[in-house]
Amino acid sequence: MKVIINLFTAVALTLTIFYGCEKIEREIYSNEDGRYVRFNLMVNSDGEPVDNSSINPGADVTSFYENISVETLAIPVSITSEPLTEDVIVNFSTEVTGNFTGFNVNPSNQLVFSGSNLNDTIYINFTERWDTAQTNQIKLKITSVSDPEIKIGNLSGLDKNDELTINLAELILRFNFPSENLLEIGKTKGESISFDIEFPDGFFPYELNDLELFETTESEFLYSLVQLPINDGDKKVSFVLTLEEDLPNDNFSYKTVFNLID
Repeated sequence: MKVIINLFTAVALTLTIFYGCEKIEREIYSNEDGRYVRFNLMVNSDGEPVDNSSINPGADVTSFYENISVETLAIPVSITSEPLTEDVIVNFSTEVTGNFTGFNVNPSNQLVFSGSNLNDTIYINFTERWDTAQTNQIKLKITSVSDPEIKIGNLSGLDKNDELTINLAELILRFNFPSENLLEIGKTKGESISFDIEFPDGFFPYELNDLELFETTESEFLYSLVQLPINDGDKKVSFVLTLEEDLPNDNFSYKTVFNLID
């Protein structure tokens, strides 16, 4: 006896429920080769950020990033040097093109490096969506280093990576059912099962106020549905479906169908 949740990622996304029988690997480096600090945001061939603490074939450090997500953006900053004998303070500035103010930068303008800790991170947290009818960009720039022997930007190559521009591109509230499409539940009243609706690009909880994510198009048994609390940083919304009646017929399949609403 089971309940199956079937999730489709086609144009018409459907949820069907039925009951039935059936590190950075550090190279050895000499200060004689030059010491420098730069932004170290690596992206893959699709322009998506990748973890720069491991080897990523085909990934490149970029000075221009197209942002299409409301998730917190982590921007690595790296010093190329032998281990430091004293703390190094790196200052940076933030400049905005457009009137978008729904974000914060942490730390606000300064990073501290020490010893063999030659990597630090700037986090950009978004608090609201931006208007894509106008150009909105966030530009970070390394402005000074406490150690004058550490230069700003790559010492060789076409791109110094001393500046990083984040372009706030078109943003769409996308959501879908997860790829796993088979879940089971028993036949007894009171039994429950949970399922999620995923938001690949993240979301702000206030956006879901009065927003219907899905609808019931067919139902052959009684159930109740409860949405679970949303936590900071969640990329999904979870629901618990509870069976509100006993299903006594072992030779009959019962089904409920949910459709995502565009």
